[in-house]
Amino acid sequence: LGSSQRGPHCFASIVSSIEEMPVSTRTTSVGQPVRSTTPRPGTGSVTVSSSRPAVGRAHEDVEARASKDPYLSPEKQRARRDAAGLGDGEVRTFSESCEFTSLGCFCAVAHALQALGLKKATYPFDWNRSPVEGVIQCLQTEFRGFTTCSFSRDEGPKGMLHGGTTWGGSFWHHDVNSSKVQADFDRRIARFFGRRDAPTTHTRVFVRAVNSTQEVRETLRLRDALRRALPKAQIYLLVLIDLQRSTGMFRLASASADDILFAKVNESIFANNAKNWSIEKHSVAYSEAVVQAILVWSRSSRKATKVTDVRDLQTLQSMLDPFDGGSAGDQLFMPRRIAQPCVSSNLAKTPGTSTSCATSGSFVAKSPTSQSSGGVARPGNQALKLGNSATQGGVAAAGSHVPRSPSSPPSGGAHREGNHPSKPSNSPTQGVPAAGSHVPRSPSSPPSGGAHREGSHPSKPSNSPT
Repeated sequence: LGSSQRGPHCFASIVSSIEEMPVSTRTTSVGQPVRSTTPRPGTGSVTVSSSRPAVGRAHEDVEARASKDPYLSPEKQRARRDAAGLGDGEVRTFSESCEFTSLGCFCAVAHALQALGLKKATYPFDWNRSPVEGVIQCLQTEFRGFTTCSFSRDEGPKGMLHGGTTWGGSFWHHDVNSSKVQADFDRRIARFFGRRDAPTTHTRVFVRAVNSTQEVRETLRLRDALRRALPKAQIYLLVLIDLQRSTGMFRLASASADDILFAKVNESIFANNAKNWSIEKHSVAYSEAVVQAILVWSRSSRKATKVTDVRDLQTLQSMLDPFDGGSAGDQLFMPRRIAQPCVSSNLAKTPGTSTSCATSGSFVAKSPTSQSSGGVARPGNQALKLGNSATQGGVAAAGSHVPRSPSSPPSGGAHREGNHPSKPSNSPTQGVPAAGSHVPRSPSSPPSGGAHREGSHPSKPSNSPT
């Protein structure tokens, strides 16, 4: 491939459906990438390698490919959970009592859950592209017309695109015209609503990587839509925010939002125009954030992680390095730096806003002080680092500090202290587009993530439903 083809890629053939298979034989390592016999994620692959595999178009046997990957063993999953501190005590009790589910926006979220052995089954948003508005729409309409696409297009090394959905997402790993694929998704949709496998009362942990920083403002709407869809279940929501100059974990100061956590994920995995990106590195970053969230929500008594309280979603958005990940309707996820949008005090959805997740409206230069708009840190728990990665995993470094806005009151409740994540620098990072600069979309878009894998029980991998 030429230099224009470098960076995150989605390779290999389209797979018609995800078959019944244990997640333990579908998960890659959360450590360093290695050469694999399986293709890159994003076009029906099971894993990704540092090498550049050949492009294929035939429907290949996912299980046969997965069975050859040494990273997909149950032992690897258990080792990662033990290293992260998920193997015993209240942390294990919490993780085993929950159903972990990806809400997109692309496949690395499901990949990370599988890397930790937390993904017990396949759900509708695991292996496709999705905007947050589309996720909310699907929850409100019970996924009406979910697999109905108005066009298909061969995207070369990135795979076969099926797009033009009414909800704004796209499929890169499934032949949605196949009756079997449609039946598979019907089953996963039923499972999502508690009509199969996990009961309606089962605690749910949803994980969503935003497709743009603009999506952060829709978090409460998303959480409320999840509550309406599963009114008998306890709902937790972790929101992952890519392409950030600093890391940290945040939550809203309101006691009614303790079930939501936000994790900033370091931009370094996309350095040099994502030249050295791999699904493993991205999975490490996401997995570390997932571990931190579990430690906080399980109220583990072990090492504290710093969770910074912010006043509201507008305050949080002002603390972020703005990015856009491309249109979920016809592009793979490739975050790029954009200018800081003017944030209105009205966080409600603006009628007519596109579900493509592209930033619109007027823009202003990012203020050098905009990232320190306050909050009070709460101690949670510190996870062990899962492996050698280019990121700090979306969690705050110990001993760092963020000045609290004078108007930002400390939220009530126990377990608070005054440690704050460090204030990020506004200097551009090498290879990452600077705010406000135009970056032509590379044909080497990042993955729609991992591929067709199934989930496993945290303590004992088993044959899981799809």
